[in-house]
Amino acid sequence: MRHLTLLLLACASATFGAACAGSASHDGGDAGSTPDSTAGGGSDGGALGSGNDSSTSPVDAPSDRADLATHDADGGSSSMGAEAAAVDGATGGGSTVFNVDAASEGGGTIASSTTVAPSDGLDGSRFGWSIAFGGSTLLVGAPGAMTGAGAVYAFAGDGGTWSETSRIVANDGAAAANFGASVAYDLDTAVIGASGASAPLLYSGAAYVFVQNAGKWNQQAKLTAGTLSSYLGDAVAISGDTAIVGAPGNVSAYVFVRAAQSWSLQQQLGGSVSSLSDFGKAVAIDGETALVGAPGAGAVYVFQRTGTSWSQTAMLTSSGGAGHDGFGTCVAFHGASALLCAQGSVYAFQLGAAGWTQQAKVFSGFSSAGAISGSKAVIGRGCSSCPGAGLPLPLLTSTSDSWTQTAQLVASGTNAGFGISVALSSTHAFVGETQGDAPGTVYAFPLP
Repeated sequence: MRHLTLLLLACASATFGAACAGSASHDGGDAGSTPDSTAGGGSDGGALGSGNDSSTSPVDAPSDRADLATHDADGGSSSMGAEAAAVDGATGGGSTVFNVDAASEGGGTIASSTTVAPSDGLDGSRFGWSIAFGGSTLLVGAPGAMTGAGAVYAFAGDGGTWSETSRIVANDGAAAANFGASVAYDLDTAVIGASGASAPLLYSGAAYVFVQNAGKWNQQAKLTAGTLSSYLGDAVAISGDTAIVGAPGNVSAYVFVRAAQSWSLQQQLGGSVSSLSDFGKAVAIDGETALVGAPGAGAVYVFQRTGTSWSQTAMLTSSGGAGHDGFGTCVAFHGASALLCAQGSVYAFQLGAAGWTQQAKVFSGFSSAGAISGSKAVIGRGCSSCPGAGLPLPLLTSTSDSWTQTAQLVASGTNAGFGISVALSSTHAFVGETQGDAPGTVYAFPLP
């Protein structure tokens, strides 16, 4: 299975202003060139929409919010119907619940070794709203840049030293599109969400695919679902030639696949979930398995691909949490391990022979983002009005059956937006910070 570092960030869709982005492609400048004739969507980079044939029929999660799960006294899920088995939070392992408000917990502190900022950083850009990392490439979303059209900045480095190589913009960048609201990266391919895009319909949203070649970024496709106010692109994830794009306004997640540089819709997931569920607010994918968060329902759905068809195999809920407590706000997933956020806690789940089981509640406190890579994980909690915002972030390390907090990530001069986004490499943790009209910053922390 390919080694992935996955970031899932769930924040309310926002409109950051109005202006149009230009499109040009060159080293160190705006990357948004028109794709060649073999690229998805044709020579003009046209949008890929959802079809109505049988190959794109939705996988339905339970159709009514009240039917998603019947919670027993301890908050577990005791029933969910015949489509898939519910994981009710059967606990195991010896993990401790950590609260980073207590300075004595979590061992020592790790200070930031460097900061990353754009060369043209301006107030209101919200640089750091989203982060993705792979190889020696760091991508940072700035959905407020250019008065809301949005941009993603590409940096090259080795963890301690970073240099800006490109500013990536959409070919058809438009006012308030929020390009950069989410970003995912794998094997020189980036998927970038523009949840506020209003083409073809108002706030239908979009996701853009860019490919890096010899330091240049070229737009390969624009992915759309064509539904009014679906906010497609609020969350994105990619694994090889498969991308999953969340559309919480349409309570759906769409799976797109690439063949010979052309992208097409493979399947819509969750087409009949209740409109109150926020299904698609967070997404993750690794190989043939995808996780989709539905914080309005307090659940995370697990889907498995067989051939070209996806089916729901489980619904995860938290043990000990309150009913519909925002569980599924963010999802971090790698291999057989997942960290799933609720409004006031983070839970570790493990995939074994018997399916998914909850290991423990590994963190107590507000969480806005999570990232997991191998045996390490970091939890973000950037929010201007949330408890614990702006405080040190927990770094967790797993053993065979538990997670423990091994350090706290601290940086001087941070504000309440510290931890709005997070990402991990094998050697560093990256933490985004953006609040209000401040330009935003990304901090790099060396891992022990």
